[in-house]
Amino acid sequence: MKGTKIISTLIIAALFALCCVIAPAGATVPSPPVNQGLGFYDTIFNDLTAADCRVCHDDPNITGPNANVDRHHILYGTLLPLGECSVNRNACLSDSNCNAGICSSTGAPCTADPECPDAGLGETCGEVCIGETVVPILDANNDGTDDTVYGCLNCHRQTTVGGIITFRVDRDCLACHIQIPGEASVHHLTDVAQGRDSGLGNPSIGDCTPCHGTLVDDIGDTHEIPTYTPSLVTPRPSGGEALPLNSRGKGAGACNYCHDSGTDTVPVYTNFETHHNTGLFQSETGVINEAVCSWCHNMSVPDRYVIRTCEGCHGFESLHNIQDDSDGDCCVVVGGELAGYGHIGRDTGVPGDSDCWGCHGFATANAPGSGPLVPSISNADPRVIVAGTDRALTLTGSSFTNSLGAFEWSSTVSLTAANGASIVRQPSAITSCSLTVTIPGTTPPGNYEVRAIKNSEASNPVVITIKPPVVINSMDCNKATGLVTISGSGYSERPAGTENSINVKEHGTALTIISWTENFIQASGAACNGMITVNTLYSSVSSSVCDCEGNFDADGDVDGTDAAAFKVDFGRNNIHHPCQGADSCNGDFDCDYDVDGTDARIFKEDFGRNSFNQLCPACTVEAWCAY
Repeated sequence: MKGTKIISTLIIAALFALCCVIAPAGATVPSPPVNQGLGFYDTIFNDLTAADCRVCHDDPNITGPNANVDRHHILYGTLLPLGECSVNRNACLSDSNCNAGICSSTGAPCTADPECPDAGLGETCGEVCIGETVVPILDANNDGTDDTVYGCLNCHRQTTVGGIITFRVDRDCLACHIQIPGEASVHHLTDVAQGRDSGLGNPSIGDCTPCHGTLVDDIGDTHEIPTYTPSLVTPRPSGGEALPLNSRGKGAGACNYCHDSGTDTVPVYTNFETHHNTGLFQSETGVINEAVCSWCHNMSVPDRYVIRTCEGCHGFESLHNIQDDSDGDCCVVVGGELAGYGHIGRDTGVPGDSDCWGCHGFATANAPGSGPLVPSISNADPRVIVAGTDRALTLTGSSFTNSLGAFEWSSTVSLTAANGASIVRQPSAITSCSLTVTIPGTTPPGNYEVRAIKNSEASNPVVITIKPPVVINSMDCNKATGLVTISGSGYSERPAGTENSINVKEHGTALTIISWTENFIQASGAACNGMITVNTLYSSVSSSVCDCEGNFDADGDVDGTDAAAFKVDFGRNNIHHPCQGADSCNGDFDCDYDVDGTDARIFKEDFGRNSFNQLCPACTVEAWCAY
C-alpha cells in the first residue's frame, strides 16, 4: 500500500531498540507452549498499534521511559535519510522526486493507476520513493524546497489561533512509522530486512541477525547446512510422527511440536502464522514480492529436504546455542536446565522431558556446535547518557556468561554508531544475567546500538542515546538593563510555540528571549540576583550571577557580624538559598549551596580589606544581596 513508508535513520534506531525479550519468569508449564524468555515471541508483526510499539519502546516499566524522546531529538541537525525510487533507484526524499509517468513496480508507462499491470495488488501510477523520509512537514521553512536536515518543525506541527502559536507534541508512533495491517511492520520494511541493503549474507535476501541476534542466521552467510540426506531423526518443519503428542495432537520430531498454537501469557502462533505474518513478502509499494516467497519456499525441493531451506535461517549451530535460565539462579548451564526453556536443556531420556526429543523425535544428550549460548539483553540502564563524563552502563538479560563442563564463556560489549563505527568494551562486572560496562565520556553524541558478544554469538541490540552536554561558558547580567547574555553550547533550536519547555528562567520566572542560537542566548527582564537556568532541547543547565563574597549581612562591609553569621551557617553546613533574605546573604559566599572552607577563604580575604567587591558597581550592596 502506498502509505507504508519508513524513515530510514529513525527506523534503524527503532529497529535496534526493539527488544521484547522478557518472558514470564514464573512459567512452569512444559512445552508446548514454549516457555519463551529469549528473542521475540512467536507472534505476528503486521498489525501493530502504537500501544504494541510501546511494549518495547518506552514501556513505563522500563528504566528511562523518555529514552525515545532523546533518541529522536538527537537527530536534530542531521541529514534527512534518502530513499530510492522504486524503479530507477534514484535517490529521493519523496515521491515527487521520482518519475510520475511510470508504474511504481513494473516501470510501464501510465497516466492512471488502472493502466499498471498490478494495480489490483496495490501498484500505483508513479514511482514510489521506497524508504522515503516520512516527516509531517518536509518543507518546514516554507521556501518551496524539501529540507535536507532534521529540524523541530519537520516532525512537530504548529497551530496559530488568535495570533498565538502553539507547538504540537504528538506521541503516536504510527504517525511517522506507518503500519498498515497485513503489510510488513516498520522493522521488516527496512532496507536491511528487505534485502535492498543486505551486507551479511546473500545481498539480495534480507538479513535477520541485525534485530534478532544470532538466535537465527542470515541466508548465505556461510553458516553450516548439512548436505546429507535427511534421516528419520532430522527435524521437520511440521508433521512430527514420534510419540508423545503435544496437547494439540502434534507429534515430536518437528518444530511445531513446541512452536504451536496455544496460550501462555501471549499466544504462541504456528510456524505458518509466525512466518507468513512477518509481511516481508508484501513490498512497500503494496505489490506481492514473489522473490521473498522463494527465501523460504523452493518448490523444486522434495518435501523431505524442505528442512534444508529452513536451515538457511535456522542452522543447527544457532539452534544448538539457544537456552534460557530455567530456575532464575542467574547461571545457564548447557544441558543443565529444565526442558522447555531452550533447545539444549535437561535430557532425562523421558519423552516430554527432553529438549532434544521435541526436534528429533528421540532423546539424546548430544548437541553438536553448542557451547557459547546466545546472550540476550532485556534492558539497559541508563538509556540516555550525557557526553563528557565516563558513565557506567548496566545490561540485564540472560546468558552473558555460561558454562559447559569446566569451561565458561563470557561476553564483551559492542557499541556501534549509526555510521557503522564500532568499539568493543570489556565489562567491569559480569554475571550470567547482568553486566556493567563503562561508556567513555569522549563518545560522540548520537544513537548507539549495544550488543553483548560472546565468541561468535551476538545478542539482540538495544539502543542508548548519548546526547550533547548543555554548557554555559560565560554569563553576563546587567543589573541596570536586566539584559543577560549567555555563551556556551548545546542550546539547539527554539521554534515559536516552545516557550513552555525551551527557555531561560531566573528563580523559576521565564525571561524574555531576544536571541537564541546554538551557542549564544540573550534575554531581558533579569534581576541579576541569583540562579539563572537555561532549558534546552536536550537538558537544562544553571549558573549563578550571585556574588555576595564576604558580606553576609548586606551592610556594605565585612566585619565581625559577618563572621558570626558564617559561624552559624558553617555549623549546619547549609543555607536556604544563596543571597536570599532581605537582611542577610547568609554564609554561602560562593553561591554553591553549601557553607564550607571555600566560603571561609573568601571571608578571610574580604575581612582583611574590609570591603565588598560588587559584581555591578552601579548597584548598592543591599540591592544586590537582597531580593
